[in-house]
Amino acid sequence: MERQASSSVVRREVSRFGPAVALLMAVFMPLARAQNEPKLIQLLKSNTVRIEAAWPTGGAQLGFGFIVGERASTQLYIATANHVVRDPDRGKSTAVKVWLRGEGNSTVAELLEDSSQALDLAVLRVAKPQGFSWKTDVIGSAADQRTHGTNVWFIGRDRDWYTPVAPGKLTAVTFESKLQLEGLPVRVGSSGGPLIADSGIIGMVTKDEGDTSYGTPVDNIRQAFEQWGFPFGLTAAVSASPTPQPTGTAPPGGSEAPPRGSAPSVRPSRGDPVYPSRPRGGQSAGAAIGGRGRIIDNQKILNANSNLCLSPAGGGKSNNVEVVQYLCDDDPSRVWAFRVLNGNDISEIVNVNSGLCLTVAGGGKGQNTPAVIYTCDGDPSRSWRMTSSDNRTFQLVNMNSNLCLTIAGGGTGRNTTAVQYPCDGHPSRNWELRPR
Repeated sequence: MERQASSSVVRREVSRFGPAVALLMAVFMPLARAQNEPKLIQLLKSNTVRIEAAWPTGGAQLGFGFIVGERASTQLYIATANHVVRDPDRGKSTAVKVWLRGEGNSTVAELLEDSSQALDLAVLRVAKPQGFSWKTDVIGSAADQRTHGTNVWFIGRDRDWYTPVAPGKLTAVTFESKLQLEGLPVRVGSSGGPLIADSGIIGMVTKDEGDTSYGTPVDNIRQAFEQWGFPFGLTAAVSASPTPQPTGTAPPGGSEAPPRGSAPSVRPSRGDPVYPSRPRGGQSAGAAIGGRGRIIDNQKILNANSNLCLSPAGGGKSNNVEVVQYLCDDDPSRVWAFRVLNGNDISEIVNVNSGLCLTVAGGGKGQNTPAVIYTCDGDPSRSWRMTSSDNRTFQLVNMNSNLCLTIAGGGTGRNTTAVQYPCDGHPSRNWELRPR
């Protein structure tokens, strides 16, 4: 009875002051949101698009995406989650409609063929409405892209340009190069929306599992767009961390991407150390692995002379399996991660399929000693320095022998062994990176 009486009093008091409370909430809730959320988030709603993809078997998938590039001032390029528009069971969407913020009606989008299941990334292209504008200087700082505990919001849920009042937290960048987040209220229909830290966009929503969500880093999206030959016009936000700009700045929103097949790496001057996958506006996003340093993963290492990729022979996972060149297909044994040991200079190169390091057999220092995979135990023969060869390729110099990784005899055939050799001007000493 005493509990009921107290409850009754509370209800009467709430009823008595209800209009005033409602007015105060109407005033202060937007203020609280404005104080908490990133300054860019309202502006980025113009970059964010709502998506509805129809399946051949009937029904539709809802999601979001965001504009990342523009061509000839007439076409907009949109990044979205691949599973929004493609499904293993239902096939590829037969019709994709998008809603641009502020435009009202939907428009039909073209689903482009290039996509990545590993990144859960697809590309849409739509006609740019007359007078439509979007923001390009929106990429978040390098620190926000990798720091545990970074506040993260998103845009897009339930057919609305929804943003949460309170942020979630970045908890890790996984070995598979996924952003792992906790506390974000994403739901079915949020996939493809931008993930936004205080300094700008750091990735794209791809998956949620209860209290944990996942996303694709924005730099991986940039690499894929450049590899596929699509324009990527996003640059570092003005408010992003003032990390020194690497050589070469991002193109404006309307500029063309590099030609299809160009390397996604930074264009350093000859002889400068090269760091893989460095984004415009700061150092690359990465995750700490075992306390050893940042990691840049999901890279194929392509020989510039043969156009074939490094791989342990037969996809082997054991110590001392020789490293050869083979087709750059989707086999996981072609994928490598760069674990940075010394600034942006020296790295261990870890095979993602085996977890073992690229090294020289027996730690040898002689010419033509074959490359193998071996336990990442800190031996200097497991460490490599990247130095530029020209405006798109680099050499891998073994720190133990000071010789370059190459293909035996400059061969261009499949399964030819990788060896170390003097760093001369032969094109077989030159390598490029390709995102998985």
